Amino acid sequence: MKENHSEDIHSVNFYLLMKIISKNARFIVLFSIVSLILGFSVSLFIQNTYQSSSLIKLKILPKKDGISLPQGTGLLSGFLNSNQESNNFKHILVSRDFFHEIYKEPSFLGQLEAIEDYDPSNGRLIYKESIYDSEKSEWLLEKPSLLDSHRNFLENHLFYEAQEDNFLEVSIKHASPYVAESWMNLILTKVDQYQRKKDKKQLLTSIAFLKEEYSKSSFSEIRNSLTSVIGKKYEDLALMNSSDYYSFEIIDSPFFPISIHSPNRVLFSILGLFLGFFLSIFFILFLVVIRPENHESTTFKFIVSK
Repeated sequence: MKENHSEDIHSVNFYLLMKIISKNARFIVLFSIVSLILGFSVSLFIQNTYQSSSLIKLKILPKKDGISLPQGTGLLSGFLNSNQESNNFKHILVSRDFFHEIYKEPSFLGQLEAIEDYDPSNGRLIYKESIYDSEKSEWLLEKPSLLDSHRNFLENHLFYEAQEDNFLEVSIKHASPYVAESWMNLILTKVDQYQRKKDKKQLLTSIAFLKEEYSKSSFSEIRNSLTSVIGKKYEDLALMNSSDYYSFEIIDSPFFPISIHSPNRVLFSILGLFLGFFLSIFFILFLVVIRPENHESTTFKFIVSK
């Protein structure tokens, strides 16, 4: 009996709930539509961003070759026999040292820190003229610091996602599609140059060291091994200078984005619609159930009236 009574109460409560909602369907619909319009209106105040991306495959770049030397060669043997994978593309990409290379580019910092808007009708960037003179490329106030600009770049513009088998998708977001594509090409070129220069310097240092050890050694077995290693180093040096991109292979080149990446105004509108729908129901139930003292108020009578 008690169970049946409880079920009856729940049925009555559900019936009353649906009755209250149906009586105020017009209010709920109007409130939801207004919320949808507000959601879309809010999205209009959010700056458009365009995204250009590129899919690359990282190359395996051994710094040193494992070539066995006779026992007793000590540190020299350790130096020659160590094996490391030297493709540090992802670490270089987010490092401050690398960012300093693009930080020095003439137009980069202004496009990073002083953009106010973008005019798609003529493809023109609109700068914050109070802080930056775009014609002279001069800062009217203090130039943004390397650390602050680096943080801004990583948090708002540069994104990457590691894929399997050394694949990496790198993306750039910006208010201008032209800048997004330009930065994407700039970053790939600069990272490759940065790693090529660093590895070339280390390779030349290794060759110089090996030649010095060769001149010092009187053992034919060690000299033969050193000759082999030096030859391999020169092969690596020739290979380093023979390809357009030293540290990676481009699978999908950077592209010019023709549509905005964000904000998603349709999503904003849908969220506004659902938010308005649930808020309107909550408002009605708040007056009807939680605040019974308002039952005689004009607002309550307006809401629950047929």
